[in-house]
Amino acid sequence: MTRTVVTLEDKYTQAEGQVLLSALQGVVRLLLDPGAAMPCGGEGT
Repeated sequence: MTRTVVTLEDKYTQAEGQVLLSALQGVVRLLLDPGAAMPCGGEGT
């Protein structure tokens, strides 16, 4: 069995795949990269 090492930075910068976050970490991630939460990629905001 292989164990994957995940750093705190990965939780905020990983662009693909799933990331396990607490509610507070999710809010911080949205504040750091608001374009990631928008279907249009943040264009026109």
